[in-house]
Amino acid sequence: LDPDLDEPIHTVVIDTNDAFRDCVEAVLPASLVVLAPTKLRELARGCVDKVKRKVFEGASRTQRTHLAKANKFFGTPRSALNAQQKARHDLLASPAEKDEGLRRITTAYDKAEDFMDIYEANTQCLAETKARQWLHSMPAEIAPAFKPLEEALRKWWEPILDWHSAEVAEEQLHPVR
Repeated sequence: LDPDLDEPIHTVVIDTNDAFRDCVEAVLPASLVVLAPTKLRELARGCVDKVKRKVFEGASRTQRTHLAKANKFFGTPRSALNAQQKARHDLLASPAEKDEGLRRITTAYDKAEDFMDIYEANTQCLAETKARQWLHSMPAEIAPAFKPLEEALRKWWEPILDWHSAEVAEEQLHPVR
């Protein structure tokens, strides 16, 4: 810490690192420890990738072709989907979609995006509601792939929700090297 700082440190934005969290809480016990969404977004996308790999392993050649076409929007945040991608998503998510694998991947995509909605909530109270809903609405067919994200949410509950108390935008964050 810089001894020349005139103002106390109120908020510390961290990554999913237990040792760093312990250090910050020991050295700055009065500060608000907040978890940045970056690593959790990566973890959420990794969960979707696990579901995609599992579906792809058991897919026929025709199904793999359909999966490849659908894969074009799965890496795009829901808020950034264009009209064509939204229409494709809605079609894949509908009960009319006969390919169970595509529906499973679309469900995984939606759960990952629902997780990130916790960070996008306007208030901490709404974020907590979204977090509880997310935990209690996990479809059984994708639950094993999402176990790491579920564990992270439970472990980092307070720092995730405290994101809404901190006056920090993700764009303001710069990695420490």
